[in-house]
Amino acid sequence: MKLKIKEQDFKDAVHATVKMASGRTTLPILSQLLLEAMPALVEAGPQLLRVTGTNLDQTVQITVPAEVEQAGAVSVPATKLSAIVGTIAGDMEISVEKCKLSMKAGQSAFKLLGMPAEDFPSIPKCGGDEVSIPQKVLKRLVAWTSFAMSDEASRYVLNGLLFKWTSQQIITVGTDGRRLARATYIAALGKPGEALVPDVAVKELARLVSDKDEPATIRVSHIQFSLGNTVLTSKLIDGQFPNYNQVIPDRIQAADPATQWSVRRRGSPRVTHDHGEGAVNPDGGAV
Repeated sequence: MKLKIKEQDFKDAVHATVKMASGRTTLPILSQLLLEAMPALVEAGPQLLRVTGTNLDQTVQITVPAEVEQAGAVSVPATKLSAIVGTIAGDMEISVEKCKLSMKAGQSAFKLLGMPAEDFPSIPKCGGDEVSIPQKVLKRLVAWTSFAMSDEASRYVLNGLLFKWTSQQIITVGTDGRRLARATYIAALGKPGEALVPDVAVKELARLVSDKDEPATIRVSHIQFSLGNTVLTSKLIDGQFPNYNQVIPDRIQAADPATQWSVRRRGSPRVTHDHGEGAVNPDGGAV
């Protein structure tokens, strides 16, 4: 394995994936990041470096451009690699021989002992139907509802966010049993589907998704979010989400037609409906 890569591209890839690798694990391979140098699949096509981090429940992959002289793969310690990347200035030359990774940038040179790429856990494949919405919409759907998720271990069904879509809309719902938040985006989508996404994956999604018009693709078997050159994959929560429609009025008049939310500089977000105005306290107060 041998390649050249721009400084910022490599830093972005490592920083996006390092949080998935755990230093507190009985499986040493889970404290590693998988680096894969991939040559162009077609003539004049892009040469790429793919970096993957996983904790078995959630996986983040990011693909960045690189000049690949020799294809290959290796897993390296995530924490050490992140620390090295933070000190390097300049474009990098990376080579691997017998699981020993060498990095050069300017006057700096580093070596890391890795593990065989074959030992790294396989990443689940998510096939079947998919839906696509703008990333900035997905970012807002998550932001407007994730604060209501429960953090009580005994209520694992509520420790996540419900994504549900039909041919005409997609909604996200979060609740901890005392408060409930629902957000809706109207759009022409594919076949109906739903997924109950764990809070760890929701928080990682909120960190990775951009505020741009680029598409975000959602696939289910596991749940997978494709965000440009970044892919987040997670297991789903196995359980039945509460019937949230029982506590939401049938007709809602939005305080702000563009967002359905009126956020004040001080105090809580507020929403108006046919029966008056109610305050939503992100810290768990009454509605």
